[in-house]
Formats: sequence, C-alpha cells, structure tokens
Amino acid sequence: MEGNEGGTAPTESAPLAMAERMPVTTPLIVVASVVVIVAGVRAAAGFLVPILSAVLLTLVLAPAVAFLVRRRVPKGVAIAIVTLLVVAVGAGIGVVVGDSLVSFSREIPARTAGLEELQAHAFQVLSRFGIAVPAEGPLNPALDAQKLLGLVQSLLGAIRNLIANGFIIIMLVVFGLLQIGRTRTMVEQALGTDTGIPDMIERYTGDVFQYLKVKALMSLGTGVFVWLALVLFRIEYAMLWGLMAFLLNFIPNIGSLIAAIPPVALALLDYGAGRAVLVAAAIIGVNTMFSNVLEPRLMGRSFGISPWMVFVALLFWAYVLGPVGMILAIPLTVALKLGLEMSDRTKWLAALMA
Repeated sequence: MEGNEGGTAPTESAPLAMAERMPVTTPLIVVASVVVIVAGVRAAAGFLVPILSAVLLTLVLAPAVAFLVRRRVPKGVAIAIVTLLVVAVGAGIGVVVGDSLVSFSREIPARTAGLEELQAHAFQVLSRFGIAVPAEGPLNPALDAQKLLGLVQSLLGAIRNLIANGFIIIMLVVFGLLQIGRTRTMVEQALGTDTGIPDMIERYTGDVFQYLKVKALMSLGTGVFVWLALVLFRIEYAMLWGLMAFLLNFIPNIGSLIAAIPPVALALLDYGAGRAVLVAAAIIGVNTMFSNVLEPRLMGRSFGISPWMVFVALLFWAYVLGPVGMILAIPLTVALKLGLEMSDRTKWLAALMA
C-alpha cells in the first residue's frame, strides 16, 4: 500500500504542475505563432498584395455592377462595362504619372542646384543668429541629384510593377464580381449556418464599402481642389501632385502630409518662401475641409478603432505588405477586429483596439 501511495503521488502532481506551467507557456506559444504568421505574410507580400487589392476593388465595384443589373443589363455585360471603365481610368493614371515623373526626373539636376543655393542662404541666415553652420560644403546626401534620380527610377519601377500586376488584379476582380451574390451561400455550405461567419462577412463588406465609398469621394475632391490650387499658383506638374493628393489621401493621418511636400518644395524653389506658405495654406485648407469637416459627417459612424491604433496599423501593415499596406491598413484592421470579436478568448484584444 505504501508503495502504491508513493507511486500515485507523481501522477497526481503532474497535472497540477502542467496547469501551473500553462499560463506561462500558452502566451509564449501564441506570440511565437503570431511572429511566424507575420513573417510568412511579409515573405508572401508580393503574392498577397494583388489579391488583397483585388478583393477591396471588388467590394467597391460590386454596387456599380448591381446598379446596372437592376437596370436589366446582363450581369456579364455589366461586369465588362465596369471593368473597362476601371482599366481606362488606371491607364490614364499610369500615363499621367509616368510622363510627369519622366519629365520631372530630367529637371532634377537643375532643381538640385536650386536646393544648394537655398541651403547656402539658410546657412547664412542661421549664422546671423549665432548658430554654427559650415560656410561651404556639399549638399546633404539626401538631396543629392543621383539619389533623387534613383528615387525617380524606383518610382517608375513601382509603376511598371503595378501595371504588370494590373492584369492579375483585373482578372481577380472579374472572377470576384461573378461570385457576388453567392458568397453567403458558399460560406454556409462550407462552414455551416451557426458559425456566425456569414453575418460577419456581410457586416465587414458593408462597413468597408461605406469606408471606401466615402474615402474615394473625399480623396477625389481633395485631389481636384489641390490640382486647381496648384494651377492657380502656377506650380509645375500640378496634375501629378493632385493625383498624388488623391492616392495618398487613402493613407490616414500622414498621407496628405506626404503629398504636400513636393509642391510646397517646388513653390519654395521657384517663387520663394511667400508662395510656399500660400501653397501650404491652400493644401491644408483643402485637406481640412474634406478630411476633418465633410468626411466624418458622410462616414456616418466609425469602425471603433482608436487613433493610436490607426497609426500602429499603418506602421504594421507597411512593414508587412510594403507601401501598399498603408492604403490597405484600415480595411485589414477592421477585418482583424471583427475576427477577434467572434471568439470569447480574443474579445479582449478587439477591445484594446477600440
């Protein structure tokens, strides 16, 4: 008996020891799993970005296809019409950006000389206030002409990659539009009706469509008014900077700031500080009107994501998916938040995002 009692003691203590270790090991396993998943997604970014872009573009175009179908246009014809319009707009954007960047790249050496003069003048002004600065010296390497040319070439390479992926994205969009209306049935057949996933997908598509619709309208208005303001102030390549204002406005908080840097810099180089201040004030006014006044009213309701989480999401998705990840950050974060809300074990993570 004593032997049996002595033999059962380790068996009884083993589960207790394991239970004591679980609170420590489980979070470590979760963290390790997340790290592995993020690393895998980052490695597959070149494959995933066209797919994610196609999914979001499908959500944006689906109402247009539905509108034509309600007007008794055959679904295949409606999809063809919408797709051709998207291709035409994309081609026009590619032509504008490509030609403008090529022309601007040819002027970079002259612009660099202007930057050198501006830098020398700034050093003189600072020296009058007793700030030690070098009287002469090479231009900051960040403004070196060769580096700027390399930046332009990288931008052109990005455009070429976008055009190359454009065919894949369009094909994915076409197939996605063909599946519109069957998504809920397919999910219910695959996962059942009690999972809650079909309802989550409908909620997600509705929220993301509302966000993208309003964001697209506000970005279009921002781009047009920035372009008109730059034409008024006679800033070169006004259409290019207006297009950049449109595209970068999809990046919350910092996109409009990035888009404002090139035209303000050109105004400073070509016309001086006074014109640069006016250009900056005009761009700030346009962004305030559309992003801070009109957009919150048209958006209707927020996604329950705090401003700090928006900034963290921008950094995270930019790291994982590259620059395009900043544009996809909000839709992807909304999808993640909705997914976390579905499980009692992860609801607390969704609450931290609010």
